[in-house]
Amino acid sequence: MLLLRCLWCQDINSSIYKDGVQGQCHKELDRRDFHLPEEFSQSQPTNMTYLLRVSDRAVDVTRGAMGSLLHKLGELIKEDFNLEASVKKDVQSLSEELVTMQLVLRKVSEVQRGNLDDLVKRWASNVREMSYDLEDFVDGFLVQSQPESSTSGFRELTHEICFHLEKGKSHHTIGNLIKDKSKQVQDAAKKCKEYKVDNVVPNASAKAAIDELRILAMYEDKEQLVGINRPRDELIRLFEEDGDVSKENLKIVSIVGLGGLGKTTLAKAVYDELKAQYHLKTFVLVGQNPDVKKVLGNILRKLVRNFNVENLEAEDLIEELQELLEDKRYFIVIDDIWDSTAWGRIAYAFPRNSCGSRVITTTRIERVARDCCKVECKNVYRMKPLGEVDSRTLFLRRTFGSEKDCPDTHRKEEILVDILKKCGGMPLAINSIASLLAGEPESTWEYVWKSLGALTEGDNLENMKQILDLSYIHLPDHLKACLLYICMYPEDREIDKTELLRKWVAEGFVHVSTNGLLDAVDVAEKYFKELINMCMIQPWRISYNNEVLSCRVHDIILDMMRSKSSKENFIHVIDGSKVEMGEIRRASVHYNDKKDTTILETINKGSLSHVRCELKLPNKIEELQQLETIDIRVGKLREYPSDIVSLPQLSHLSSMGTMLPDGIDRLKSLCTLQGVDMFKSSVENIKGLSKLTNLRELGISWNGSSESVEESTMDALDSSIRKLSANLRIFTFKGGFAYKPDVPGWITRPPFHRDSHLRELNLGGCRFQRCPEWIGELHGLYKLGIVVREVADGVSIVARLPSLAHFYLIVSGMGEEEKEESVVIPGTGSGAFRALKQMLFNCPKVSLNFEAGAMPKLEKLSLRFRHNMAPQFLPVGIQHLPAGTLKQIWLHVYSNQTQNKTSVRHLLEGAFKQHHPSADITVDFI
Repeated sequence: MLLLRCLWCQDINSSIYKDGVQGQCHKELDRRDFHLPEEFSQSQPTNMTYLLRVSDRAVDVTRGAMGSLLHKLGELIKEDFNLEASVKKDVQSLSEELVTMQLVLRKVSEVQRGNLDDLVKRWASNVREMSYDLEDFVDGFLVQSQPESSTSGFRELTHEICFHLEKGKSHHTIGNLIKDKSKQVQDAAKKCKEYKVDNVVPNASAKAAIDELRILAMYEDKEQLVGINRPRDELIRLFEEDGDVSKENLKIVSIVGLGGLGKTTLAKAVYDELKAQYHLKTFVLVGQNPDVKKVLGNILRKLVRNFNVENLEAEDLIEELQELLEDKRYFIVIDDIWDSTAWGRIAYAFPRNSCGSRVITTTRIERVARDCCKVECKNVYRMKPLGEVDSRTLFLRRTFGSEKDCPDTHRKEEILVDILKKCGGMPLAINSIASLLAGEPESTWEYVWKSLGALTEGDNLENMKQILDLSYIHLPDHLKACLLYICMYPEDREIDKTELLRKWVAEGFVHVSTNGLLDAVDVAEKYFKELINMCMIQPWRISYNNEVLSCRVHDIILDMMRSKSSKENFIHVIDGSKVEMGEIRRASVHYNDKKDTTILETINKGSLSHVRCELKLPNKIEELQQLETIDIRVGKLREYPSDIVSLPQLSHLSSMGTMLPDGIDRLKSLCTLQGVDMFKSSVENIKGLSKLTNLRELGISWNGSSESVEESTMDALDSSIRKLSANLRIFTFKGGFAYKPDVPGWITRPPFHRDSHLRELNLGGCRFQRCPEWIGELHGLYKLGIVVREVADGVSIVARLPSLAHFYLIVSGMGEEEKEESVVIPGTGSGAFRALKQMLFNCPKVSLNFEAGAMPKLEKLSLRFRHNMAPQFLPVGIQHLPAGTLKQIWLHVYSNQTQNKTSVRHLLEGAFKQHHPSADITVDFI
């Protein structure tokens, strides 16, 4: 996979995504007209996706339309551009006006689109387009104000002279252009006052409609509920866990999940099942932006009929409730909480008595769910979609009145299967679409099936739209842009996290604080986790250490986001159907057949800036002066084009086993360099790495053999890493299985400074005689992987790292006889491994001894044994590992024997199961 990103010129920027294409992409692209490259049209695979950016960076209607633009206007007034004082003043004035407009736009975005006045919609749309044009204008100036690179001294001198002459003209005219743009902004501000845009408020009728839906869910006919019994019983069992003592204490359980999954219905089912066991009970709706005083008053009035709460403040109501509930067994459901602060005030009213009281909360936000349960994650119940059988039953009941009745034609049955797949087990979606089809002929079923995506744009599924809209509106501005961007992907696509984060950064959606504690990718990952927290995206591929590596989006959510994205001119999805293109900023082109490539010919404006395919990079790549990312994930690229070092904005360069290009030291903007083969690279280029002072992530590999190692190569690598170590955050050294070079110089001379900011160190591609002392001084390390010939005192060196959460230790003699050793893991009071969550210990002839209190936060443990030595090297002190946190244990046995596997499996499983019965234990023979 290859990912390229650029700003081709001031007002054109496009992208293209495809998989599995071989060949070259060296077509020179026109600035105005999109031409389908011949190489692509000759052998197109299926399931293709293109993303075309037909203009420059567009972001969400609130943050996006203004966020990156305001940053760029700040760049304009820097001394680097030598603008006249009057022009700087105009730019400053323009920025201040735009800040005010951004605040108004943010207010507009908090109102559901259907509740906005047409004039307000038109004003917001015009301001958005105006900001796009302004950003194009600023980008053009910023690009033109930088001289292009050149390799010839004389050409460089003459080019520099011409550049400064042109720059003078540019500065002369920019003042007039800024005045023109300022006038446009002032006109927009004037219309804002005329249209009274600043007076918009959320429509009360919309909230009332949603509350009405919740009330209907609460009083749904029990006989019509489908798939509710199992989650209801699971939730009730959650109330009863932890023995008889905890049954008497107040217990709070929170139900969390996406809007439409049936949280209110489940909470009501549990409430109805248990309420007879309690003295006082009630079910209360909260919702977004609640009046806490009103919520507390509702609780009190429902518990004590005719209680007068009119003249009581929130504090008075809390006191009344505490006094009322102090010695009572109570059961209260607080439905639809969006904010931890609001919950905190409400929760004060619930005394923690010993009467066996229970509280259920429901929310769409994972963080709020944990806050409700006082961070006791085991008390958080995560809603699951309906399974295939229950989904079908619910649909048939809604459509035909009974699950025993089936579609009366084969075509209806086919459509039913497709619709259920689209709904993805979401009861709200199933009920909404089934209601449209009840009693309808096959022609209507056919129409609905073909229009499933478009249905979310009309009034057919208004209730579902309102429920899901709330989740989007509640998102912070920066997350709206990130979520809308995801809609460029096709349905059912697994979205790689690393790729997505880098795209967000490249698009300008990620805003890094000036304190420099987190870089852009760190902030982007924080955004990613927030979207998971809000249940807007679903974790999909999970790593061994519980890190989310990819995500997916529910089809219904994806359709909703595409509808919004199109209306906000953010991304238009083109799938072969007739679409009015108009003035668009991005177009994501999807097609499933080679013949569908003709839809690309309808794009009449754009140029390629993203390519994702397996191919040879173009030789004229230096012309893409704003290219920021090249990411090759599939297949190998032996070498980069020679002119790749002329890309001044290149920030991320990743491949698999590619040698360093000549002149690598010219890529001063590089933050990420991954997959570089040191064996193929020249000594001079390895030395050049030391000049890349912005590098934060470096990944190298060594695919040579012991005979071909040259001392000069290792010395150059050693020297460069030492010079880069102060800024590096992640360093990875990968090697082949057959050979891992020794690095004796790193034993006594640390390549990293003790005050470095290194967080991840993976040295799996090289080998040490024993663990170097200097590793124990890298106090910021979060993850460490290392290969040694003998353990010796290596564990005690690593154990003192205060932040280490993931530790992988491999003892490898590479054909030599491993040394038998015994290692003690210190326990309580030692401070050893105090933050460790995951440990992989691949030391077949090393016996471990865990002292009492060892590794208090350990969650996952992986050990490896030789088949005939498993009993001999079974760890001592297994009972001392933390039973409360240890959830997964992997035991890998090296074996080429087929006999005695059963007895070895029973031995290992029994030893660990005896002390950790709740842990998931896996024994593998490899």
